[in-house]
Amino acid sequence: MVHDEGTVYEQAEHHTYARNAAAAHSAQGCIVNVPTIEKTQGSGENAQGSGAQEQERGLSLRLILALTTLVTVIATAAVVHISWFLTARAGIDQAVQELDREIVARVTREIGEQFSNASANLRALHTILFQRVISSTDAAKREFLFLAHLQSHPNLSWVSVGFPDGTLFGARQGEDGSVQMVELSKFDKDSGMGEQRIDHYTVGDGDIWFQRREITASNLLATTLPWYELGAAEEDANQVKWTSIHSLPLDARPAVSAALPLRVFDEFVGVLSVSVALDRIEKFLRTLSVGRSGTVFITDRAWNRVATHTPPQHMGVMLDTVRNTLNAEAVDITALNRQIQVRAALSGGGDVHYIGVSPVPNSNWLVVTVIPESDFLGTIEKSTERLALGLILLVATIGIVALALSRRLIDRPLSALVDQLHHIEALEFAKVRYVRSGVQEVKSLSTAMLRMTRALDAVVRFVPRELVSALVSEGQVAQPQLSEATLLYLDIEGFTSIGEQCSPAELVTLLSEFFTIVEAHIRAHRGVVMQFQGDAMLAAFNVPKGNPDHAACALRAAIAINESVQQATFGSGLRLGVRIGVNTGEVVAAAVGSAERADYTIHGDAVNLSARLEQLNKQHGSRIIASRRAVELGGVEFVPTELGEVPIRGKARTVTIYRLA
Repeated sequence: MVHDEGTVYEQAEHHTYARNAAAAHSAQGCIVNVPTIEKTQGSGENAQGSGAQEQERGLSLRLILALTTLVTVIATAAVVHISWFLTARAGIDQAVQELDREIVARVTREIGEQFSNASANLRALHTILFQRVISSTDAAKREFLFLAHLQSHPNLSWVSVGFPDGTLFGARQGEDGSVQMVELSKFDKDSGMGEQRIDHYTVGDGDIWFQRREITASNLLATTLPWYELGAAEEDANQVKWTSIHSLPLDARPAVSAALPLRVFDEFVGVLSVSVALDRIEKFLRTLSVGRSGTVFITDRAWNRVATHTPPQHMGVMLDTVRNTLNAEAVDITALNRQIQVRAALSGGGDVHYIGVSPVPNSNWLVVTVIPESDFLGTIEKSTERLALGLILLVATIGIVALALSRRLIDRPLSALVDQLHHIEALEFAKVRYVRSGVQEVKSLSTAMLRMTRALDAVVRFVPRELVSALVSEGQVAQPQLSEATLLYLDIEGFTSIGEQCSPAELVTLLSEFFTIVEAHIRAHRGVVMQFQGDAMLAAFNVPKGNPDHAACALRAAIAINESVQQATFGSGLRLGVRIGVNTGEVVAAAVGSAERADYTIHGDAVNLSARLEQLNKQHGSRIIASRRAVELGGVEFVPTELGEVPIRGKARTVTIYRLA
């Protein structure tokens, strides 16, 4: 189809862009030798013809499935399944209860040992300082004492002493096993800042070795720490008190701390503390085996996470699910004083789970286990085997026969059909073959697939491949949607005069060769050809398939098209030139038409502007002109030449444009 440039721009100005798909693509189809289903599936057609004669002798798929299922179910379900069902409940309940008791015992024992050891260490430190074996003001001996305690008790994360003036001295053990001595001193009330000294040590050869010292400013005060406030407020100087969960200094790890006030000669000296980071408890929990896929975690009675057996990122949903399930079962954990177990489907749907909740002695914590019932179905396998022993021979015989028939008549043909559907889904029509089968329904389905393949192969010639892919996979085209896209509008330079020199047949050959090269570059850069208009073409990037790098892809495609066209000859040796306009803006992509026939197109001022930019190439002597938005999104790889602000026909404001070639 030959037309002048004015026609192209009038179409762009009114946002019609309705493709003359049938005429343009049919004309190209006369020249471009695209393989068709008929050419690549000759054997399939023959098979289809012979298969049509065999269809009357084929067995019904429905009959095969019914007979196979009926024989298998009757032979096995009557004894095996009923017996299994009657014995399953008692076996699973008992196994889960035993596992739950074992886990709770191990967890409470571990927590008790850690807290008891921490309390004992705190009392030992208190005794040494209280009896003045080592003075709390003797920095050298105090440092040795704290480091020795930290080294000999790996479950401790901090050993600290805080003083009423806000200063602090402590030994810290990091997650990686490193050891640091931390001292806060020289606090200035006017500035609110003090000096923080950190001495770093490494552990090796049964000893600790000094590495380096860091001195920085800090506004941290010992008197503001939770354990100090708890110890300073405690009237009973011999009573060890534990804090709620708080963040440790320096690395903000969650932990609990034990505090004990230090008094010498009835004078309050400060507060001693040892801290246990909760990651120590989590490491222990992760050594536990909770069935095949169960989990265990520790929470307080307000459902705040303490430690978990599974990765923490999954625990938010798990906590909410367990809490909602227990609330639905009327379980009040705030007053719980004994171990309980609930069997229920988790809230929000899912399989049946066993939820065990047990209070941790001498704390506000609860141990919660969540175990899927399916993990313990294996415990009744022996009972099932004994009950079904008399039917093993019969079931095995029936199973072998059913498996052989199913594999030969159903499994293999259906698997082959699935493979063919994958080819159709990927629009690889040349790979689709007829599937031979003795089953009537399989042969009918294979024949229908071949017909559908031929239809889709024809549709792909006239509709963007991405739309066909959406129709195959989703069954419909998405609703109209506003999105930002980059438009590439292309026209052949001087096509009117070229049309006068060529016959209609030569012109069709030339256009087919030209658009074959152009579309290859568009597709290679993740674009979609939306329409052909004689010698013009509109391509979109980021529509209908998303592409966050759409502007850069469009600019690369424009440069590649220009270079390829300059190097090629078309028709009877003619050389062509192209003019390209590239613009980025908002468009609406939608299928427009009647109930019987529709055309997928794009609308928006951005489309109109891309066509106007293509036209500006004539007055600037350029090949590619892009808008500012397209260049800005394109990135630094492009080095355009700014042509300044120019007026655009039909627009009230000027537009800044750039030349790329």
